[in-house]
Order: sequence, then C-alpha cells, then structure tokens
Amino acid sequence: MLTALRNNLQTMQTLLQNATAVEVEDRNMLVLLHSECANVYAAAKVLESMWRNKVASEFFPEHVAEGTENFELGEGWKINAIFKQSYKVDEKTVKNDIQEICNLGFAQAAAVEGLIKWKPEVSTTIYKTLSDEIKDVINNSLTIKPGTPTIKLISPKGEE
Repeated sequence: MLTALRNNLQTMQTLLQNATAVEVEDRNMLVLLHSECANVYAAAKVLESMWRNKVASEFFPEHVAEGTENFELGEGWKINAIFKQSYKVDEKTVKNDIQEICNLGFAQAAAVEGLIKWKPEVSTTIYKTLSDEIKDVINNSLTIKPGTPTIKLISPKGEE
C-alpha cells in the first residue's frame, strides 16, 4: 500500500513539473489534470487525517486534552503530538452569559474581560452596495486582495 501511495505521489510530482509545459492548445488536458489533482488531494487529505488520528490514538491513548506530548521511538527519533481543542462561541447566548457574569460582581466581570474576542468582519453583500464615496472611506480600514479561485469540473448529466 505504501509503495502504491509513493508511486502516485511521484506521478503527481512529475505532472506538476511538466505542468508548465502544457500548451494553450491543451486546455482540455489542463482542466482534466486539475480535476484529477483535486480528486487525489481530497483523497490524500482524508487518508492523512485518518492515519494522523490512528497514530495519535496508538501512541498517546491517554493524552492530555490540550498540550504537547512526545513519544521516543529510539535512535533519536520521536513523535511530537500537539493536542488542541476547538472553542466556538454561540453568538446567540454569549451576550446574556456575559451580562449574567457581570451581575455577579466586579471581580467576576473583570475575570472575563477579554474572554470573548470580537472580530470585525466585512459583509461583502453590503459592501458591494455602498456608494463609491463610502467605499473610499471604509477602504482605509480594509485590505482587499484576490483569493484562490475555486475550480470544479462538472460532468454532463448522467455521467460521472
């Protein structure tokens, strides 16, 4: 299995090295190469995640909830695992929770000051409707740069 994976990766590296040699006449091939790379990338992400979780559970069965742990493999090799937790704020309830903590007294309110970070975010829907005069002002606070395009090959109906 490992040999097959290495062969596929070597094939992809060769394609990548030759990608700059693709001529404009080969536009269909360019789209097909992108589509195949996207499929391989998606599969590789799933496999990598699966194997990462397997390694973590095998070598660190009773790991800390958050923090770094190491496992010595021998001859100077070790596995370093960083365990994290994801924190997500429920925007519907957080303001009430903060108010409730503030009602408990100054010491409790001071303890949670800065607990929740409020991150400014642009509503592109509203931004696109602004007049040029307003955009000229707000653009002082914005950095607008092109993102990576999303490309998807859509097959004819009934074909996969």
